Amino acid sequence: MPVPPPSIDHEPCGADMETADGRSLPLVSAHLRVETKGGLARAVLEQVFENPYEETLKVTYRMPLPADGSVSGYAFEIGARTVAGRVDRKAAARETFEKAILEGKTSALLEQERADVFTQSIGNIPSRQRITARITMDLRLAWRTEGEWELRFPTVIGPRYVGATETPEDAAAVHVDVAEKGVRARIGLELAVGDVLSDGRRVESPSHSLRTRDDGVIELASGAGERLDRDIVVRWAVVKPSIGASLAVARPAATSPHGRHGYGLLTVVPPSPDAGMAAQSRDLVVLLDTSGSMSGGPLTQAKRVVGQLIESLGEADRFELVEFSSRPTRYAHSPIVATREAKKKAIAWVMGLEAQGGTEMYSGIVEALTTLRAGAQRQVVLLTDGYVGGEKQLITLLHERLPEGCRMHVVGVGAAVNRSLSTAIARAGRGAEILVGLSEDAEKACRVLLDRTCAPILTDVTITGDALVEMAPEALPDVFAGAPLLAALKLNPNGGELVIRGKLARGTWEERVHVAPIAPSSGERAVTALYALERVADLEVRWTMGEEAKAVDREIESLGVVFQISTRMTSWVAVDDAPSVDPQSGSRSESVPQELPFGTSLASFGLGSATLGFGGAPPAAAMPMSVARPMSAPVMQMPPSPAPRGPSGPMRKRAAFAAPPPAEGESAAGAAPQAEADLASVVPQASSGGAPAPARKGEALPAADARREALVASVPKRRTRLWLVALVLLILVLLALAAWLLGR
Repeated sequence: MPVPPPSIDHEPCGADMETADGRSLPLVSAHLRVETKGGLARAVLEQVFENPYEETLKVTYRMPLPADGSVSGYAFEIGARTVAGRVDRKAAARETFEKAILEGKTSALLEQERADVFTQSIGNIPSRQRITARITMDLRLAWRTEGEWELRFPTVIGPRYVGATETPEDAAAVHVDVAEKGVRARIGLELAVGDVLSDGRRVESPSHSLRTRDDGVIELASGAGERLDRDIVVRWAVVKPSIGASLAVARPAATSPHGRHGYGLLTVVPPSPDAGMAAQSRDLVVLLDTSGSMSGGPLTQAKRVVGQLIESLGEADRFELVEFSSRPTRYAHSPIVATREAKKKAIAWVMGLEAQGGTEMYSGIVEALTTLRAGAQRQVVLLTDGYVGGEKQLITLLHERLPEGCRMHVVGVGAAVNRSLSTAIARAGRGAEILVGLSEDAEKACRVLLDRTCAPILTDVTITGDALVEMAPEALPDVFAGAPLLAALKLNPNGGELVIRGKLARGTWEERVHVAPIAPSSGERAVTALYALERVADLEVRWTMGEEAKAVDREIESLGVVFQISTRMTSWVAVDDAPSVDPQSGSRSESVPQELPFGTSLASFGLGSATLGFGGAPPAAAMPMSVARPMSAPVMQMPPSPAPRGPSGPMRKRAAFAAPPPAEGESAAGAAPQAEADLASVVPQASSGGAPAPARKGEALPAADARREALVASVPKRRTRLWLVALVLLILVLLALAAWLLGR
């Protein structure tokens, strides 16, 4: 019997799918040029758009950019002209853009939707012409404990689930179109590394093959470029920094509105843990996402990381395991002492988990935030693909309930992790964010995590001194072995002293840094831009928690305009002075779809003909993703269904086990028996031995039991719907009969 398609009885999934029909898409190519040294990078992303039509064209492209970078420049080239952009208030920038469109001027607008999601609009592209958009970003590179700098640049937006509590505006902000067969555009890379590499080491990438030109510039090995379906990840080993604190400073021109202060990036490298400084004992809590979207490679990678984490524990440590899908389930009712036998059993339980159902991330985190035992540091490690929206509820929860001695670390697993979520949780949890690609070495990534959790060398870090005006982040994370602390500072231009203090497992640690007077127009602009980025991130956390939202919005807007960076409240706009098209002539609009993220499929998001139903791996819950159809045809939106609101919490992904709708030609009356037949094929009849014993509270249900439970639940829901339909039909018949009698 053929497997029926799944029901569309779930939360809204704005889904537009583009099929391959041989036509050209506006995005022709992309090229990334990066110069980097000492942990800072200037990246320029060039995108070429083409208008192949006789009419004027407007292009809209929802695109990813690094969540830990600052957009500090925007321009476009058309013909021989280069048009530079500027940052303005979001509404004012939009007004400028639309006014230019009406005047026949080519113009471009870059708006930030999330920390890593932007919308680029380019209007009035003349017929048969190309335009090159150039986005400049200042990035702070990640330091890896192996002594490596890491550059990570996203090329695709992973689909993101929007929970029942999210607003239509939130859903629209993360909605994307997806090309079923991919897009023709490819991306190239030119990377110039200014650091001295460690002996015998070279620049490497876990995501792409690389080659080195004669001039030392690193390129992608594929001369034709690579698909836009995964992050570009590049790493290079350098000499490890010295123990202590170092400071990079900069100051804008004296005439600029923010030139009255200096700015700095402070790096704190902890003392070696083998210098007689014992690491604190740990209470480790692992929160493992086992929802349907983690099926396959993501869950396999996550299991490896969890296994390594458990093995790293000593007998002075305790651990807890919580897997969460449609509901959180504990491995044990209370923390377990990390004996050899206990660790072996726990790892076996983890390896037996399967990906299915929805996600209860909110309630899973609640499970982890319990009372801390004295003298230990509770470290919660969340492993997830991040394909959920609604960061506000999670960030609010962490700020309200995170104990002083508790840290929340995030391991993002997949080719295109939702960094708006992972970065925000790690920041609010004063922990680390670590990303693991599907083709990366999971054990190596685990070692990075272990260095962040095995030895919390410095805790409760503070920065004071007469040179300090302000710092970001406001709540400084801990300093772990091999993982320097980075803090962005606003400084007294006359200099002074910075005092950094922290708690060791035994005693305290202190370092003093002398700050010389900072001259105007000195230092790297990236230092100034990254301070503004960190400050905005702190304000966004306050906004998420509902603290004086209007005042926070005004300050974010002011920072964006003064420092000339993109924020939620400010946008880049560029307008050509001379009209280039006749505004009265015909025009058309198109959007650029996304590739599917590497390692995923339409079926995994409940879209496309390959979607699995009963008998197969369940599709993931609804995502605010569009599976794009040909742009020349009207876009078909999947009708939103009312989002069920139950006691499951605000971050719920619905399990994809709803009974299917009647097939074409099948009557509604025949649907319930078919559902019961499907159920009978999965639920065995009771034998003389009696029914299977129910799982004890706190135990994980076996996979078959979970499917059986979901199927049992689906039958009464279907019967209820059928009764409602029958009742409505009966009322209509009675009304028609009454009208007929009155007519006589």
